[in-house]
Amino acid sequence: MIKNRPLNNKNFAYGLIFFVAVLTKYLLFGFSYYPILDDFIQYGGYPLYNDLGYVYFKIGTMAARPLASLLDPVFWGAMWGNMRFALILISILHFFSVLLIVKTFDKCGFKISPLFFIITLFIPIGSEGAYWLSASTRLVVGMFFATLSLYLLAGYFSDKKKKFLVLFTVFHIISYGFYEPVCIFAFLGVCFIALNFRKDLKQKWLILLIPVLSMVLLLIYYAWGANLGALGSRASGFSFSDIFFKIKDGMIQVLRCFTKGIYKSTIKGFFAGLLVAAKKGISGGLWLVLCAVLAIWLYKAAAKTKTEKGKILFLIGIILFLAPLAPNMLVETVWIPYRTIFVSIFGFALMAEPIFTFIFSSKRMQAIVCSLVLIVFMVANANEYNTYKKVSEFDTVTAQNIAEQLSDEVMRGEKNVVVIVEGAYEIAQVDLYKDHVKSVLEADWSLTGAVRAVTGNIKIKKITPERFETAKITDEQVLYLGADGHITDITKEYVK
Repeated sequence: MIKNRPLNNKNFAYGLIFFVAVLTKYLLFGFSYYPILDDFIQYGGYPLYNDLGYVYFKIGTMAARPLASLLDPVFWGAMWGNMRFALILISILHFFSVLLIVKTFDKCGFKISPLFFIITLFIPIGSEGAYWLSASTRLVVGMFFATLSLYLLAGYFSDKKKKFLVLFTVFHIISYGFYEPVCIFAFLGVCFIALNFRKDLKQKWLILLIPVLSMVLLLIYYAWGANLGALGSRASGFSFSDIFFKIKDGMIQVLRCFTKGIYKSTIKGFFAGLLVAAKKGISGGLWLVLCAVLAIWLYKAAAKTKTEKGKILFLIGIILFLAPLAPNMLVETVWIPYRTIFVSIFGFALMAEPIFTFIFSSKRMQAIVCSLVLIVFMVANANEYNTYKKVSEFDTVTAQNIAEQLSDEVMRGEKNVVVIVEGAYEIAQVDLYKDHVKSVLEADWSLTGAVRAVTGNIKIKKITPERFETAKITDEQVLYLGADGHITDITKEYVK
């Protein structure tokens, strides 16, 4: 049996450094949250319904990810007026998710370098899963409960406390209610811990039934949710047909994320982030100084010269990198955006561990590299944050301008709206990939959701963005969005 190592000064220093760094990520813009796309619907729109049963069962949000869907209007939606509280909470949960994994490995007899913290908390391609609330309320929250359950299970084996087993069971089941890749991570985590403590498992093998039962219950729930409301199809779209083609397609997308995606969001993002900080003047300069102080602090704290059991960590990393992607390979259309790889980043970081400590064997070089990577990631994250800010502000202003032109019939829900869009509306950014920081002008559902949220009027029906050449007008109100952002009602001129 491997006993838990006592918390020493260096472990405490790492925790404090990275906790401050997580908060510093969003400090440049006052820790404000800037909603985009689904945020307007889930947190600004759903709470407007008097009957949440309509949201859960008629619209069908409860068809999949039940606990996340349950919390959308009643918990996160309650913060719509000041979403910075939601961002603070998500940031804290993100930090503790990583800390709990590190402590779990510690209980299992593994040492992990500060690089694991840096990658899992700050790698820029992870910002979509860590910042965007529509994703992070599923990913970060789910990972928090998953890692907490694993920590408690490891604690049960190492410390022999029965209350840990009860708490593990509760939090493990809860973790299955947020996001499919998180479920796989939690399931495999139990398997790894059981294998690590296999000598102690002989008389306690029934523990393995807990993750199996949780997965079975989830599958039963999804089968039930397949016919639930308009969104029920999300729970019934899994198929093994053309599986090899899907895996190939998915792996190409994953490779793109971890090559071109990392280069664009990190390298290009770093230089873009420097410009963002420079434009903030004195406050931007002070923010960069704070990042530098954190990097120097990390250098002074870094002391590990090697990763223990590196080969095993690398193998675990490969499994945790690939396995959480499985659900996305079973849907009709394989779609791997950055939020999908959020859980896989934990496996990616574990694979990087032994490689990092092999290449940089000296304590000083590890400390230097960790400090440099931290400050590059921090600055690149400032660019990501600024991109969300720009897109959100554009979308909010556009939705408000559209709302000012809506007729009484539209406000009463008696008529649809078509918005004729002229020119490009994509906000310049370093990495335009799939739906990474997209505008609400991309689709009718997102534009409708944004206008409903800014007006507080759930009666508004469909608002569709169109181009002149593709617009099909019957009896809708027609608005014209010019390249300068000005909106005009052209219903009489357009509808003959």
